[in-house]
Amino acid sequence: MDFDALDTIAEVATAFAGFTGLITFFQRRDRDSWRAVDRTRFWFMIELSLGVLFLSFVPRLLGAFSGDGAVPWRFACGVVALSTAVQAASMGVRVMRLTEAERGPRTRFSVPLVSTGFLASTTFLALSALGIGVTPGLGPYLVGLLWLLAAASYQFIRIVAAGEPPIAPVSTDA
Repeated sequence: MDFDALDTIAEVATAFAGFTGLITFFQRRDRDSWRAVDRTRFWFMIELSLGVLFLSFVPRLLGAFSGDGAVPWRFACGVVALSTAVQAASMGVRVMRLTEAERGPRTRFSVPLVSTGFLASTTFLALSALGIGVTPGLGPYLVGLLWLLAAASYQFIRIVAAGEPPIAPVSTDA
């Protein structure tokens, strides 16, 4: 099996987790400045990127014990489908624990968007694991991992886009 693509994804996930860890480390110094929703998003970023890192090694481990073929890929796609479903459920529970004010107005758009992506990814991977309409292999596996990285990146975009409200200009008219 060719693992170059998985190695690259593992490197990207490691860099993303490290970047998130650094931001978290520096932000911990001023813990009161964290909004609850931003803390939650940072946890999502860390969990998703570390999940991708560990999941990128699953096919290599399976290949070492069972060789090439569809069976290891079916199992690997099943592992990612299960992981994606668990992550989606966990994220949903934590977002719903936030109050409406903590979530912010854009969450009404964001939750259905991310939920749809998780559902589509999980379904695609489950079909691949079951061998129904999707051939098990590196392609479906990469789609699953790339979705998880995209979901982590989306959390970062949400944090940056939320920012602080703009300061109203001071009137100089007397």
